Order: sequence, then structure tokens, then C-alpha cells
Amino acid sequence: RNHLDYNTKFHEIVTTIQTIPHDFVIDGEVVVLDKNGNPQFQLLQELDKNRAGLVYYVFDLLYLDGHDIRE
Repeated sequence: RNHLDYNTKFHEIVTTIQTIPHDFVIDGEVVVLDKNGNPQFQLLQELDKNRAGLVYYVFDLLYLDGHDIRE
């Protein structure tokens, strides 16, 4: 978001995505889920205290292995 690099802050997500054996561009949202499985913005703000419940929801695949698939 806003061209800021969050690779260090969300290293668990980056490490997992890097294992996918394709050249791709995805779009999604990082959230923290509460004990009931609901996303809570406040928990994301407090991420440095507790990383439990960190999730990356992917909602768009924009590019895959040389193909622009935005349409």
C-alpha cells in the first residue's frame, strides 16, 4: 500500500509466498483474526506484541507465468 515495503514486517507471509513455483502478481489484504475468527484492525496495529492470527487473504491474481490476466 502506498508503495511501502512490508516484507520485513510480514516475513511469515513473504516466506510462504516465495515457495510458490510460479511468476505471479497477487493482490490481497493482511488481517489479524481474533479468537472468533473475525478480522480486527486493532490487532493488526498491535502486531509486534502478538503475531497469532496473522492471515493474508488473496483476492486477485493479476499476472501468472507471462500472462496478464487482469481481464
